[in-house]
Amino acid sequence: MKVLQYVVCGIALTIPAAAQTASPAPASSTTPPATPATAPKPASSGLQLNTLGGDAVKGPEHPLTLEQSTQIYEVLGYQKQIDQNRTAMLAQQKQRAPFIPQDVWDDLEATSKKVDYPAAFHDVYKKYLSTEDAEKLIEFSKTDAGKHFLENDAAISRESAQAIQKQQQQVGMEVQGRHKDEIDAALKKYREEHQPKPAPSLGGATPTPGTAAPASPSGSTPAATPAPSTTPAQSTPPPATTPKN
Repeated sequence: MKVLQYVVCGIALTIPAAAQTASPAPASSTTPPATPATAPKPASSGLQLNTLGGDAVKGPEHPLTLEQSTQIYEVLGYQKQIDQNRTAMLAQQKQRAPFIPQDVWDDLEATSKKVDYPAAFHDVYKKYLSTEDAEKLIEFSKTDAGKHFLENDAAISRESAQAIQKQQQQVGMEVQGRHKDEIDAALKKYREEHQPKPAPSLGGATPTPGTAAPASPSGSTPAATPAPSTTPAQSTPPPATTPKN
């Protein structure tokens, strides 16, 4: 039921998304391209469904009829929600894309009103509700309790989701507080292990023997220090001792 709050979002967002080249929007408001709808499969008796946990669930042997799903669609107030959401979404999109001509918005609104939503939702209902389920739900919707519940169903779903989210956030904060020192130590270690190594400094490189030394700061190249000779120096011969004639 909650999905009805956003049922017209895809319709309203398609045009502004296509015009983003003319009026760039912030990254957070970028709308991904719409995924083509898959053609509904014909109803079959004993349809196998899967829950979020992956468990196989056997569908109803006798799915509800289109007439029953249309009645449920009406008693749940889906059409009213769709109309309200369409009006709100179009107003929002007009602000985000003021350059789009008004006749485009008028065409979009008029065309969206022609969609056969009861038939579309019947493809979903028949996977989960049998004719007996539908009869009981319709009967319940006619009681005072049923009317009161269905009138507040959207608010109940929204506030329930907010309450769950708040509790989950609180749990996260409590666990983080209990492990603060452990988390800080792990973060410090991680940063030290993944810290980029500094690039080797050219000024501190040791010249290889036999190669020219790096240039001095003044720009001149210092004379290379000669390597010590390993050949013994020849001694100077003593003066001749042969007497002259």
